[in-house]
Amino acid sequence: MSVGFENRGGNRHNVKPQVDEDVLMKCFLAHSALLQNMHVYEHISKSQACNPKGLFKLLPLTKGLLELEPTGEVHSQCLRNAIFQVLLAEPSLNDTKWSGKVWVGMRCTRVGVLLYHMRRLVGTEMKTCAAKLSGSEFLQLQEAVGIMERKPSSDAPELLPLAKRGLEESDAEENQKRKLKKEISDVSLDSKGYPNCFATPQKACSENEEPLKEETALTKGLSNPSFLRRRPGQLTRSSSSQEKPQDLKKDLGFAVKKKPAHQKIRGKKKKQKAEATCLTKAGGRCMPIPLTKGSGKKESSLTKGASKGRKPWTKLLVTTTRKEPWRAYILGTHAKDKKGAKLIVETTFAAHPSYQKKLAEIKRRLEEEHLTKEEARELRGHLYQTW
Repeated sequence: MSVGFENRGGNRHNVKPQVDEDVLMKCFLAHSALLQNMHVYEHISKSQACNPKGLFKLLPLTKGLLELEPTGEVHSQCLRNAIFQVLLAEPSLNDTKWSGKVWVGMRCTRVGVLLYHMRRLVGTEMKTCAAKLSGSEFLQLQEAVGIMERKPSSDAPELLPLAKRGLEESDAEENQKRKLKKEISDVSLDSKGYPNCFATPQKACSENEEPLKEETALTKGLSNPSFLRRRPGQLTRSSSSQEKPQDLKKDLGFAVKKKPAHQKIRGKKKKQKAEATCLTKAGGRCMPIPLTKGSGKKESSLTKGASKGRKPWTKLLVTTTRKEPWRAYILGTHAKDKKGAKLIVETTFAAHPSYQKKLAEIKRRLEEEHLTKEEARELRGHLYQTW
């Protein structure tokens, strides 16, 4: 009894069939008592589980609707119009405080929930019905479910108009014919292996001058192909016969500046100084490598003693911690007002158990010889290694 399907809505829109309103009104009039009071399904929503007892009580109304539309889906507008005609025929059905329009909308929603739960019985919901109903009740419900049919998809070609169906078939055939050809074009290279697009354009020559001829492999002699021009499996000559690599900047015409001699000498000296003062791990602590003879660096104050012209330390403070991590450090300053003391050196228990004795020795040397901060740290490493 379905009138047809409407192609409206988005791609995921479920199209519901439209049923004749007069036929629906006759079905509702025959079961007006169930339409007025749907028992448990007065309070059940779509998201809740199916109620087998409630479905069995409303089975006569459900069978009448399934005979009209086996898919179990009816357009809501058709339901609303049919129920409104039933209310016109029997006004006593609306025994609630709500107006007729609101009552019709509520009945339409309840019928939609009933049909939705019936469609869910086609899946795994029949197991719960078999557990809740008796044998005769379950057979009657199973008979009603057997009437239901699956709704055809809205994308099926038999549901499309003839004109639209022909257009889709022709588009599919054209898409199969239209295929891009795979063409791989290589970049044109010159004799040196560089792309020709980077070459300098040739000047227009006069009538008396002869045009410049490009160098080819025949005029230049047989040379090894560049790595840009090689192909997989191509044999190459031995390394002795290959050309020496040329500077790219020279080939492209850029001026190459050479470093002055004094800059090269200065760079070598910096490198030697960095290698001489690099640190290595010795005994779990970082120790400086001693300078080799002739390196050009003066002897430290550890071997030669304090040199003249040193700034004396005007203030030296020793601080030790009272909780872990156990450590001690010296703060000092060269200022006359004895302000702005900064950290000079630090010793820890983790580095050596007698870290306080080492700090006292460092302080004595700072007061007597006025060591610098770097020399104090060097003395600390020396004490770690010798004591």
